[in-house]
Amino acid sequence: MGLENRDCQTRPKSRKLCLTPHSPTPELVDDGPHAKGILPELRSVKKANSYQLNADASFFWDDLLEYIDEQRVAPILGPELLRVSQDGGEALLHRCLAEKLARKLNVPADNLPAAQPLNHVVCRFLESAGQREDIHSRLRTVMKEVKPPTLEPLRKLARIRHLNLYVSTTFDPLLEQALNEERFAGAAKTQSLAYAPNNVQDLPSTMEQLNRPVVFQLLGRLSASPDCAITEEDTLEFLGSLQVEAKRPHSRKRC
Repeated sequence: MGLENRDCQTRPKSRKLCLTPHSPTPELVDDGPHAKGILPELRSVKKANSYQLNADASFFWDDLLEYIDEQRVAPILGPELLRVSQDGGEALLHRCLAEKLARKLNVPADNLPAAQPLNHVVCRFLESAGQREDIHSRLRTVMKEVKPPTLEPLRKLARIRHLNLYVSTTFDPLLEQALNEERFAGAAKTQSLAYAPNNVQDLPSTMEQLNRPVVFQLLGRLSASPDCAITEEDTLEFLGSLQVEAKRPHSRKRC
C-alpha cells in the first residue's frame, strides 16, 4: 500500500491520502476493533522500518502522522486496494466482477486487460448491439453473487479513529461495511454519500466537525440505475461534472 503526498512546506487545512498497493511503506498496525493508541503504534512501526526509508520518505511519514493526529487527513481509496480470493489465488475485485459480468452479458471474457477490465466488458457488450440500460442492473446482480467479504486493508484503515472522512473512487459498499464492523459492531452508523452528476450530495459539515465516519463515493454508488462510473466514458462525465460550479459539492472547499 503506497501513500502519495505533495508540498510539505505549507500546512493546509487537510491532507489527502491516496492509497495504492504498489510502493512499500510501513504496514498499518492491527490493534483491535477499539484501538485508541493507533498513532503511537504507527510511530513505532515507522521507527522500526526507518532503515528502509530515505530522508524524504522519513519526513513524509513524520508529517503524515502529525496530520492524522490533528484529523486533517482524508484517505482516497481506489480499486487497486480491493483484492479478493479467486481460484486459490488473489485477484482484483473489479477483474472478478468483469469476468462474471461478461458471462451475464454473453460477451467474451478472454484477454481482458489488467487496467479497466469492466470498461472493456461494457465496450464489448455495446459493440454487440447491447443496451446500456442493461449494464448496471446486471452488475448489481453480479456484486450480490460475489458478495465479497470485508477486506483487511479496509479494516485497518477503519481502526484509525483519527480518520473520519474517507473518499472512495469505487462503487462498492465495502469501505462503509468495514467502518460499521470495526467501529459500531456491525450497526449501520457510517454515513455514506455518493456523488452523481444528476444527484449532487455534499458533506454535512467541515471535516473537523464530523461526529461520525463519512464515506464519500466520488464516482457514485452501484445501483440498478446508472448512478456510478463503470466505463472510462462514465468517469470522464463524472469528472467533467465536478468542474461545473452548480454541480460541485461545496463543503470540500471548507475541508
